[in-house]
Amino acid sequence: MSKEQLIAVAKNNLAHAEAGTIAQTEAFLKVPAANYYCPERWQQEMNQIFKRVPLLLATTAELPNPGDYKALEAAGTPVLISRTSSGEVQAFFKHVQSSRRTNHAGRTRQYPSLYLPLSRLDL
Repeated sequence: MSKEQLIAVAKNNLAHAEAGTIAQTEAFLKVPAANYYCPERWQQEMNQIFKRVPLLLATTAELPNPGDYKALEAAGTPVLISRTSSGEVQAFFKHVQSSRRTNHAGRTRQYPSLYLPLSRLDL
């Protein structure tokens, strides 16, 4: 953007600020309502976005101590995140169906064999 264009944008923004208004667009994007409730589209978005990129599933504050864990479902995949006795954080995915609840947290010394290391998950 040139210096002249930046000055024009700044003047426009100042005029709107002084008038208590905001710039409006002439054209609006219309999104079909079906995009928000179509199960096929939802699954497509899950596969193309959320199952392909890293997701923030926990903060270090949620697992401050060795043995702390958090189990949750992320993009349809049950995941277990834990802090080891050496202080490292590990993530696992659930490979076996179980009646155990997915979303919970706590502290333990041993985890059920329902989970495999996340590095073995075929992304």
